[in-house]
Amino acid sequence: MTAMIFFKIQKITFNLGLLLAVSSIISFFYVIRIRGKNMRELPFIKIHLISFTWVVVLILFPMLNEEIDTAVIDFSIAHYAYVLAVTIPFDIRDLKYDLPSQKTIPHFFGIFGAKAIGVILLLFFDGYMISILDDLMFNPLFHSAVVIQIVLVIYMNEKRPDSYCAGLIDGSIALLGLSYFLL
Repeated sequence: MTAMIFFKIQKITFNLGLLLAVSSIISFFYVIRIRGKNMRELPFIKIHLISFTWVVVLILFPMLNEEIDTAVIDFSIAHYAYVLAVTIPFDIRDLKYDLPSQKTIPHFFGIFGAKAIGVILLLFFDGYMISILDDLMFNPLFHSAVVIQIVLVIYMNEKRPDSYCAGLIDGSIALLGLSYFLL
């Protein structure tokens, strides 16, 4: 087991290490303040930092590390849209905490607009993933995971308890992962 882990670590190239370093720096400065601000407080950027970091860590790095060149960009685009969509409910929840100057999607487009953007992104994700992987067309768990996320986005409001986001929305992400095992 140790030799296998060492082998995987040896496989990391300079570019992959740089990709992880950038993602780590973003994660660090997302919460750590410099001159009284952290990266999440910059206008229009909070949700994109989250999406970028998740896509790098969960899609780009593993695929490139395993030298899977096929459709890396397509998978990254699709999952970037997915993470954006499932992060929107958290921005709706955080409306009472986030400063209006942060210009999150719900601040800028309103709650209804934010939900519409989330649903559109999830539909885009579903269609784009089917165009990449034909087998997903006949994967009921994949489509169920997307539909559940759509329903959760639609029913999100700023009064929902943290368990709605942390339990239901985060928990339903696991269904998407499970659906990939059916391929």
